Amino acid sequence: MWNKAIFCDVDTTMLPDQRQMPSGTLVEGLHQATKAGCLVVIATGRIRESVRNVFQSLEGEAVFACSNGGDITWKGQPISYASMDLKDVDPMVLVAEKYGCTAYISAEHPYWAGALSSCYHAFCRFQQLPVLSYKRGMLLSQLYQVSVIGHGESHEQCFDEFVRIWGRRYHVVSSNRGIFDVSSTSKAETIEKVCAAFQIPCERTWSFGDGENDAIMMRQSAHPYVMDWAPASMLEEFPLHCHRVEDVLPSIIRL
Repeated sequence: MWNKAIFCDVDTTMLPDQRQMPSGTLVEGLHQATKAGCLVVIATGRIRESVRNVFQSLEGEAVFACSNGGDITWKGQPISYASMDLKDVDPMVLVAEKYGCTAYISAEHPYWAGALSSCYHAFCRFQQLPVLSYKRGMLLSQLYQVSVIGHGESHEQCFDEFVRIWGRRYHVVSSNRGIFDVSSTSKAETIEKVCAAFQIPCERTWSFGDGENDAIMMRQSAHPYVMDWAPASMLEEFPLHCHRVEDVLPSIIRL
């Protein structure tokens, strides 16, 4: 049924210009791609409930690859789950608090811990979810990802310490300005797992993104498109650029 796959980042890719909801033309373009045999994969660091809120009309069609590949589902059924070690939550929260940052914990529910900054409030506004307060020692059943939100030099120092402590066990990667994610999987692994599950050759994959965590995915796909506002290093690495995902979809459908 599926002759190709399209992997799309969400924030500042499908939702540019600080939008909270996708444009009607984008949603229609993704519907048309699905009808033409293209498997649409929403590949994001967001938690699944947030993706469902934003892309309700695509829930029965698209694969939701959430938490940077830690939680991958299709039509509500699991394709792959990858939980982090639950014992790592409290130490990560302590390091985030040490640098005045907020830890956003993607578990069975979203939780926050640490300082609440303007960056955090903006982040939660885009997530469109109520977030519960995390208390150290709480029992979680799953841990897909920890995102650390902050700004300035202290956030950079926090990132460096996370890499030093957990960089060999987890992927620690910047997702947007003022945010880095910690997870046991990456978006590159999302491509591998989805292609294996749906028997789609890697050479029939397209991807769209604009951040460091997207670059990992884009290197894995055969036809990566980088958004026009991505960092200069990505614009140089990936020769195919676009301003809107929906502008490229018709050409992919025709191939």
